Order: sequence, then C-alpha cells, then structure tokens
Amino acid sequence: MVEIKTVETKKQRKEFVHFFYNLYKGCKYWAPPFKASEMDVITPGKQAAHEFCKSKYFLAYKGGKLVGRVGAIVNFKTNEQWNEKGVRFTRFDFIDDYEVSGELLKAVEAWGKEEYSANKCVGPLGYSDLDQEGMLIEGFDEMGTFVTLYNYEYYVDHMKHHGYLKDTDWVEYRFKVPTKVDKRIHTISQMLQKKAGYKLLEFTKTKDLLKHAKELFDVWNKAYIVLYGAALLNEAQVDEIIKEFIGIVNPEFIKMVADKDDNIVAFGICFPSLTKAAQKAKGNMFPLGLLHFLRALKKNDTMDMYLIGVVPELQGKGINAILMDAIMQTAIKYDMKYAESNPELEDNEKVQSQWKGFEKRQHRRRRCWMKGI
Repeated sequence: MVEIKTVETKKQRKEFVHFFYNLYKGCKYWAPPFKASEMDVITPGKQAAHEFCKSKYFLAYKGGKLVGRVGAIVNFKTNEQWNEKGVRFTRFDFIDDYEVSGELLKAVEAWGKEEYSANKCVGPLGYSDLDQEGMLIEGFDEMGTFVTLYNYEYYVDHMKHHGYLKDTDWVEYRFKVPTKVDKRIHTISQMLQKKAGYKLLEFTKTKDLLKHAKELFDVWNKAYIVLYGAALLNEAQVDEIIKEFIGIVNPEFIKMVADKDDNIVAFGICFPSLTKAAQKAKGNMFPLGLLHFLRALKKNDTMDMYLIGVVPELQGKGINAILMDAIMQTAIKYDMKYAESNPELEDNEKVQSQWKGFEKRQHRRRRCWMKGI
C-alpha cells in the first residue's frame, strides 16, 4: 500500500529534493541541478513566481520507504492568460511501480480539483515557461542539457497507463558548428544593418550587458507570450533570472539587436554547455561545484542555445540572421564543435526555419501530458 504525505517541514523538503538525486545517481545522461536551487524552488516565499502561484508537494512511501515525489502548481496568471482551469504537476519522479505513480498523480488531481476547481491536470510544467518542463519521450541515451529535464524511459508507460494523453511536444536538435561563417546569413545580416538601420549589440563586459538585461526580457515577454503555457514575467521574476543566470555567463555569448531608435527588438542567449560540469558537481555548488562550472564556461566544445526571441512585428523579416551570424562567429572564435537547440515546440515553424542551413539531427523529444479531471 502506498502512503502519500504532504510536504510541510524543512526536513520533508530535503527528502523531496534528495529523493531525486538518489533515484538518478549514476545516470550518465542526467545533468543534476544545484540542490540549493531546488530547495529554493519548493520553499514558500523563495521564488518570485510564488506571488501568483499556489503549490503543494507530496511524498510517496511504500513499506516505510520513500519511493516517489510530485509537486502540484496552480498558476493563476497562466490560467487567466489562456482562459483555463488547470493544475500542473511538476518534479514528478518515482520508482517503476504503477501504484506509486498513480497515487502521486491522484494527489495532484485531487488537490487541484478540490482547492481550485481545476478541470484538467497537465505537466510536467513549472512555475513559468523558464522553469524545466516536458517529459522526455525520445532520446533517453542522449546527454541532456543543464536547463532541461531528464527522466527514465518507464515514465512514458506510466503516463499512458494512468490515462494521460499528449497535450504538446517539444523537439531538440544537435548541430555541428560550421568552421566558417555562412556567407548567405552574413550577407543578410550586413544588409539589414546597413539598409534598415538595425544594430548588433555585443558585449565583452558583464556590467555592459546588465544595462540592457531588462530590455531583453521585455522582448521575451512580447515574443513568448503566445507560446504554449506562457505568461508574462513580472519584474521580480526578471530580477531573479538576471541574478541567477545573466550575471554569470560569458557576455560574449549573449547578443541583442536594436532598431534605428535604439529599441531592443531581438536577442539570443547562449552559453557553453554546463552538462558535464553539473555531473561533476553532483548537485553541490560548494566546495568544487562552482569551480567546475567556471571551467566549463571558459573551455568547452559544445554551446547551448538557450533562448532566441524577436518582437512579433519583426518575426519572419530576417532579424534572426543578425543574431545567428553573430552567435556562430562567437562559437567559431571559441572553437565550439557542437550546439544544442534546447526545447522548441514541434509546430514552431518560425524557430525551426532558422536551422535549415545547418548540419543537424533531431535527437530528443519531450511531452506535456494532459488529463481531464
């Protein structure tokens, strides 16, 4: 018999986080996030998103042993944006036991339905579109990236067994970085800058990048709000992201485009892959985890392409060429051999069109599941 307990105490929150690391210990395809960051995510008041989300976390025990975990989130902003009444499941991990996974999902469904009249359960999704999302359904023998989820293959059978269906899929690509600048893309980039007055912004110092960081996320809000599950980021969330990521990456891997009036209209965020560094750190920032990350940021053969955004009115008008030309020049400068796209919606043709000229393979696919409740 499976016993479900609600996470209430700091001790239980630690158990919730550590179960994940114990379950995936030794998995060579998994990039462990920092344990401290995971603790912050599930600690009330520690995340800016807690201002507009309600959440509850559950642990599953069988025979007195911890065998699974799951989080439940109601994102009021997203529900309002999409006119929905959904509850999300997040951080869903379990042993290969249908009873365990079933009771955990029932806990999420019951909480969402009873407390907030939710009529569907979806996931895995996080507090925002920048949180980890999407259950891996293809590519289990491929190395993941630091910002994406990894899960065992048996998870997929469990979701089907419990009546969950596909809501949407994301796909991911691995590219070979060219050894030379693409002349076609470079020509388009130069033409747009000369004739239309667009300006490429590149950075060598973090302090100069940070001056434009909030403008970057203004573009993100405009570009991403129409995508699946998205909601506008508020100022507190933007500050949180800037502090956690933007301030520590090599500024040369972040590009922006301004129009003739100096308004930021596009951006690209990339950084050297942190996957191997995360595996060496094993979820611990100290004493050596941070050192592994700093080394990875300086010397690497793989680049993660984290986010690319263009304001809606300029999408499809070639602005991406300015970003891609600059990003690839930096990748070549740093002797990058490969690039990872990170998840993009399978029907997002605008994003996928920019990869046409690259040697690539689609190596991972992940899914958001849905069930009416």
